[in-house]
Amino acid sequence: MRGTKKPTLNVDMSKSKSKSKSNYRISNWSEYDASLKQRGSLTFWLTLEVIEQWVNQEKTGRRGASNTYNDVATLINGLPK
Repeated sequence: MRGTKKPTLNVDMSKSKSKSKSNYRISNWSEYDASLKQRGSLTFWLTLEVIEQWVNQEKTGRRGASNTYNDVATLINGLPK
């Protein structure tokens, strides 16, 4: 048993066929571009209460311009576009 070599497995990878990823060809570029833009859109549904309170009517009692928008409007406008 001493001095015998262990059998090895030799595989030539150049002869084996690998499966390649199939290519997807775009035929309608305007439709494809529109779908990419739509993919990132986000729609907000606002209740009538939020719409009525969108503009701040309260006076701050300080000098200068008052706050134009309420906290909800400021929060929504601060979301990433």
